[in-house]
Amino acid sequence: MASGTAPAPGTSPVHAADSALAPEASPHLAPALARDVLPPARRRPLRTDVRADILRAATEQFFESGYLGTKLVDVATRAGYTKGAVYSNFGSKQALFGSILNERLATLLSGRLATILGDERRLDDAALARIARRLAETLVEDGPWHLLLMELAVHAARNPQAADLYRQSRQSVRLALGAVILERADQFGIDPADHRVDVLAPLVMSATNILALERILDPDYFTNDVQSRMIEALLVGTLR
Repeated sequence: MASGTAPAPGTSPVHAADSALAPEASPHLAPALARDVLPPARRRPLRTDVRADILRAATEQFFESGYLGTKLVDVATRAGYTKGAVYSNFGSKQALFGSILNERLATLLSGRLATILGDERRLDDAALARIARRLAETLVEDGPWHLLLMELAVHAARNPQAADLYRQSRQSVRLALGAVILERADQFGIDPADHRVDVLAPLVMSATNILALERILDPDYFTNDVQSRMIEALLVGTLR
């Protein structure tokens, strides 16, 4: 007969052996088993995801604090990363802001201009009035962008590096807007020889920047209706 304690009545030998190995049956074994249980591995975020998170947080921070008031440590905290992560992806606040402006340009080209121009086929007075109204409506939504650009412009007047960033950004928008105008020149009945695109594009850009700022500072006077009529007068005067 085998030696050892017989299992309790109603308990199979296998179950009795299993219970002998259970943690509750051996108080010294439970801590060792707990130490062997590793937490699930944390997935390292993709670099593209990190950059997207930082750009989103930075845009919100720039809108809230302005260009000069924004600190990279605040951007990092808002994005949920370290300040080192911001520097490793963008290098400086100026480079970060430049990346935001590039994204803004992409948005402008992908949809904003198409929305403003609509499905107009000829630029008669009625069509110009509709374009002016749509452009005036975007000034409200895009107000924070225009305010940031104005702040950057003032800062750039005394800072050569900021001036380079401002010029590059404005040149990109100017060329993009000019390309759209040339693309629709025949459709709109515009003769580039009579209406210089290199003048028309920056004229519209400058006017909309100033009008957006006026809307922020004096919304009671510079309503959608007033600004629509101002833009319409500018377009009619330039294209007629």
